[in-house]
Amino acid sequence: MSLPRHTYQVLSTRRMQGNDVPWPHDVRIALPPSHEHGDRSYPVLWVTDASLSFPLVVGTHGFYPMSKWVNAGPGGTRMEARSNEMPTGGGADALLSFLVDELRPRLATEFRFDDGHGLVGFSGGGHFVGFALLSRPAAFGRCLASSRALSGCEDLLFTLEADYATTHKDLAAKVFLGADEAELTDPYLAAADIVGSMTRMSQLLRPRNYPSLEFTFRLYPRQTHGSALSYALNEGLRTLPGTGSGAPPGDPCIPSALPSLTPA
Repeated sequence: MSLPRHTYQVLSTRRMQGNDVPWPHDVRIALPPSHEHGDRSYPVLWVTDASLSFPLVVGTHGFYPMSKWVNAGPGGTRMEARSNEMPTGGGADALLSFLVDELRPRLATEFRFDDGHGLVGFSGGGHFVGFALLSRPAAFGRCLASSRALSGCEDLLFTLEADYATTHKDLAAKVFLGADEAELTDPYLAAADIVGSMTRMSQLLRPRNYPSLEFTFRLYPRQTHGSALSYALNEGLRTLPGTGSGAPPGDPCIPSALPSLTPA
């Protein structure tokens, strides 16, 4: 039995040319999960510079562990009240299993991988990074999450963190969290609890005194939800270099699996 789709469906690229344009353009289309059902019409977000921006825009609507992704606090209530159709989630465990148990072994037969694996995520993808760290901590030794409300899915990550702490004395990982100043001042982003939840996670992890945990949290002034990503990537990827025996620091293989799958 197949799970229902919880992510945007990225259609095959089509090549189209306008009457007054001297060259064709590659057109990429991503449809929301609910597009498969019903006959309602949808607003359209047009994205230029598709090779760079399109995967990023689609990726921000990524996998969540639960269908209800808003945080459990008063901010989540305010966010739901502002919209009749909040994004839905689910399927994070299926995606994580696919990445670690299926895709990684397949690629390892073709490429020279060592045992060092890192996971990077922005916004919704950042929540998935936290889910991977706390539900399968041995899968990724380096984790970078930018601008994500870790309290999403009704505080699931904090439940996972508490459960992990009761049975483990160490967490062998390098973790980098990045956020921006606007997520404190913008009313909608403040309700999303991005900076608050990242701060709360930091306040929980640091006192655990895990011997092998290296933890960094950065707040970038004068940046927005989108612009802080470049800062987090620049600093985070230098803070979390490759640790494999053969690869130079900061020079990893980078396979990418966009969340456009329908987990079986």
